Amino acid sequence: MHGDVPLAEADRVIGNGHMHTVLFDEVQYTDPDRISRLLEMLDEKGVRGIFAFDPVWASYDSCSTAAIGLLKQREDIEQYRLTAKIRTNRETAVFTECLFDLTRRKVPPHPHNIRLAYTEDRQETGTLIRLCREDGYRNISREETLMRGYLEEETDKAVVILDDSYSYGEDGRLVSADPEALRRLQRRVSRVRQSLYVVTENNPAVFRALVSLFR
Repeated sequence: MHGDVPLAEADRVIGNGHMHTVLFDEVQYTDPDRISRLLEMLDEKGVRGIFAFDPVWASYDSCSTAAIGLLKQREDIEQYRLTAKIRTNRETAVFTECLFDLTRRKVPPHPHNIRLAYTEDRQETGTLIRLCREDGYRNISREETLMRGYLEEETDKAVVILDDSYSYGEDGRLVSADPEALRRLQRRVSRVRQSLYVVTENNPAVFRALVSLFR
């Protein structure tokens, strides 16, 4: 079940008498009150729960951090960590980690699935984006029609734009003047399966930081 499923539906599934274990996916989108109620339902019915979430997304959202904190406080919960993303090739997975946190491990020096570009302004960016579209890339940073049900759509080849509202903090983490745009970017980049094209628009500091990852 999706972590943000209506509580009435969760109660129906948990209490139907045939369930021994219920999987809750994408729990990072769930608020603390909902997590607390889901745990109560599981305890009441004697049903085991498996909660899956994205720790990177959870660390960017205070509500999500609080919700995940409730799970970690439980003494009867065992924690496991996936070593890599299943849907993404290794190059893109490693670069995605570095994109949002420069202190992560370095990417391969000559990756085939990662491309970087610098543009001076939005007009130049628009020209580059049109060329990317012709090559099968999808712009996931400024499109708003990427939802399928609860989740952002997955895509094979995507281009993202980092304009001058983005920067890296002293801790090496990517930040933005628009926190929601950053959270949306993280969700969408995490669903790119094959190739990622990053365009830095009028943002030389971020461009230099990304280029340094390949040295």
